[in-house]
Amino acid sequence: MDVALVTIGDSDAPAAAQLLRAVVTGGTVQSFTLPAVPSIVQYDAVLDAAAGRRLVMDASPSATASLLRRMMRRGELATTETAVLEGNCRFLEELGLSRLAGDALDWVGEPCRTVGVLKDDSGNLVIDSAELRPWQGRRIWVRAYVDDECLCDGEIPWLRVEHRVGGGLRASVPGRFGRTRSLEGRALQLACEDAAISSDGDRRDQPRRKRIWWNEPDQWRLACPPPRSR
Repeated sequence: MDVALVTIGDSDAPAAAQLLRAVVTGGTVQSFTLPAVPSIVQYDAVLDAAAGRRLVMDASPSATASLLRRMMRRGELATTETAVLEGNCRFLEELGLSRLAGDALDWVGEPCRTVGVLKDDSGNLVIDSAELRPWQGRRIWVRAYVDDECLCDGEIPWLRVEHRVGGGLRASVPGRFGRTRSLEGRALQLACEDAAISSDGDRRDQPRRKRIWWNEPDQWRLACPPPRSR
């Protein structure tokens, strides 16, 4: 198997490449290093050079999501085989990928399956979770629906949407008496006062007053353990 290792940001590219070569048999490892905030031209140059190889990503969840977003816009996310060096967020851990790079490497060469992503109406992509908080102050008015069911209509301190293993999303807000109210479905849509929105830990630089997230189940082929039987 021929693989392309893409390191983004401060990760140790030589050490990652050495680990990867130890588990890849019958193929070659081609390494690429990108800055913490790559340009479209830099993304495209790497993706063009890596065509036909399994793409192994060594990056934070937000940087990985940015690379996947570029692949989606190029029409490649549904067909390109990928792997990650470590399961560094809740969603990847629930897929069976450990936070320890040595354990995640066990799956780099295994078969891929389609695990899906969340997408929003600004063109961003979410691997694990996104969060909405007041742009200023401690509370914000939000009216939010999961599919056709109202999640909230009033002032809250935060709202969180999580990508679910097996498809769909879960949206949560604080409820009464310290409890959390959650709904699961295919899509979340909301209107609100000026809000700060972060995706996979990366905060957007402008306030937002609306957002829609929805599940894209036919995107992202990832090397990971098979689904657990229920």
